[in-house]
Amino acid sequence: MISADHPGEGRPRRRIIEGIALCLERPNLQRTCTIALIVGCVLTLINQGDVLIAGHATARTAVKIVLNFCVPFVVSNLGVITGSRTVSGARHHQ
Repeated sequence: MISADHPGEGRPRRRIIEGIALCLERPNLQRTCTIALIVGCVLTLINQGDVLIAGHATARTAVKIVLNFCVPFVVSNLGVITGSRTVSGARHHQ
């Protein structure tokens, strides 16, 4: 709740919403999904390849594989947000 006493109180929520909207823009989403797919496959081969080849995958292995794709997706989206802020900050200071 934004009150007259704390005018900047709603800013963090607004920044989060703007960041999510930026990440959901089609070109950004395509790029970050591609990165997550490529890096996730590589990480899965490195970290769980032997378990998968041996046929000993468990539910725990499946969770690790999902995380192998989630981590690069989150990191690449943070890069999109940071890059956007850097560009908008540079434009603002010109």
